[in-house]
Amino acid sequence: MDEYTAILGPDFSATERGNILITNTEENWLNAWTKVPTMEGHDDVWLQIAFRAGNYPALLVETVRLTEAELAKHINEHFSEETWVVHKMNIDGVKLDENNRIVSDEPEMQPLPEAWGPADSPLPPNGSRGP
Repeated sequence: MDEYTAILGPDFSATERGNILITNTEENWLNAWTKVPTMEGHDDVWLQIAFRAGNYPALLVETVRLTEAELAKHINEHFSEETWVVHKMNIDGVKLDENNRIVSDEPEMQPLPEAWGPADSPLPPNGSRGP
């Protein structure tokens, strides 16, 4: 991607309105992304904010260049432990459950057929658990 110059001058301000804000229900963690204007007119530059209480450093603020689809993929891949709740989500493609929790793309594990024995039983010498 080509270079960009983010405009974070004296008139720049941002809130979660029209942007993205997620928090973790088990930890005192927060992530947010807000669109940032650029000198070049790009519409894929975001101010990314991450806060992790208890970490040092606890706060990270940086600009990242991602399309909305790339950002949705990033959120789905890295924030889908079902402990992340969406407060504002203004891009398509992030998978949510009925409680606005981010859910995984991973298919649920299906139990092994009974004929294969318990999953924690030792494998036979040939390494196969199949019948």
